[in-house]
Amino acid sequence: MRKEHDALGFLEVPDEVYYGIQTERNHIAFDISPLLLEDYPAFIEAVTKIKIACARTNLEIGALDKRRAEAIEQAAREILEKKFSLDFPVNIYRGSGTPLNAGINEIVAHRANEILSGSKTEGGVHPSTHVNMAQSSNDVVPTAKK
Repeated sequence: MRKEHDALGFLEVPDEVYYGIQTERNHIAFDISPLLLEDYPAFIEAVTKIKIACARTNLEIGALDKRRAEAIEQAAREILEKKFSLDFPVNIYRGSGTPLNAGINEIVAHRANEILSGSKTEGGVHPSTHVNMAQSSNDVVPTAKK
């Protein structure tokens, strides 16, 4: 288990998964049906493609350094190519907006860190600061749905 921290405190997340503390909190609090967001791979794929476009754009405008941008794009491409297991246990009845966006950010950041350092938690890529980089779920999700 690895220990992660957010505004609510610390929580243990299984070492083998790429998602993080936000996804784990959603999974624990809203385990109310067998239908999960991971059952909708096209939706996850669409959000992942948005992460690639945003990493490229943020690199182009100088908001994101090349090292992080390339690792984020590689991690996102690996998700699209199904190169690693994508455990995404968020219940669809929790909502598909912010939990999906936050979860993809966590998965991309953890894999990008692993690419850069060999560790999911080292490498300098943060889910919100570097992957999300001010993207609103209210923009990402409708764009993904289209």
